[in-house]
Amino acid sequence: MQTITKIQAVDGKLFDNEADCIKHEKMIEEIKDIMSTLNPIPNDCDFANGDGFIQQEISTVAKAMVRVVEIAGIEKRQEFINDPFACRFGVIGRIIDDNGNGHVWSAWSRFMNMDYLGREWGQSYFARNPEKGKQKDRAAGH
Repeated sequence: MQTITKIQAVDGKLFDNEADCIKHEKMIEEIKDIMSTLNPIPNDCDFANGDGFIQQEISTVAKAMVRVVEIAGIEKRQEFINDPFACRFGVIGRIIDDNGNGHVWSAWSRFMNMDYLGREWGQSYFARNPEKGKQKDRAAGH
């Protein structure tokens, strides 16, 4: 029998050493900081089912996207460099998903829930079909 010691991060992930755990926790905090630049989304079933959107500033979203891609360590393709916001449904999302980092994927999923006008919906279906959702900005209290 052998005793094994692990270090547990704030999100429950286990590490063999403290340095890797600290690096992981710093990444979590950095993603939280990045996503805090966006308007918050409601955490309710109505929002998830198309009851309005949260208007986001596209330039702020684009900056957040660049920072998330940097954290993910993904090489920036020319189309992403030219217009990060336009790439939210592209191959970068697939790479992030395949990477297996749930924190990065969670952030990217928010970007994929935004339509071309920067309206963040409760799910990507409404980002691709905004006419199917209720046309009210929940951030503005309409």
